[in-house]
Amino acid sequence: MAAGVKEYRFGEFRLDPAARTLERSGEAIQIETRVFELLVYLLGNRGRTVSRLELTKALWGDVKVSDGSLRRTVSLLRKALDARGPSGTALETVHGRGYRFAADVEEGRGDSASGSDGATSQGRPSPEFQANGSARASSLDAGPGDSSYRELEAISAM
Repeated sequence: MAAGVKEYRFGEFRLDPAARTLERSGEAIQIETRVFELLVYLLGNRGRTVSRLELTKALWGDVKVSDGSLRRTVSLLRKALDARGPSGTALETVHGRGYRFAADVEEGRGDSASGSDGATSQGRPSPEFQANGSARASSLDAGPGDSSYRELEAISAM
């Protein structure tokens, strides 16, 4: 994730990595932790194909998991994003290679604690938002004892 990114917006969705929240049209969506981490990782690497191996390592670290675990996590993410809606093409399968987040994304850099939601009073993105930025997510390895996890927690606390 790029330094200072407070939230991502795509379609009718808003994702706040620090608060670990996903909303659709202002309504909270409850998703499993790994599904949330998958979405954050794909958003941070959007526009490029992320291999299944890279995703597995980012989500589970060195723990051996089957391809079915990743397929299930991707399936749950698609369900959360409701593939029938306008964001249905947001998560693309690149057969034989991996997955790509392809929807238009805005990165919020405003201070959400002060009430800035990244939109101007006219409903247009404020200058604090950068459309289609090139943020990269940190590795979302295994858990609290892992240095990558601690790095992500430190970034999320910003």
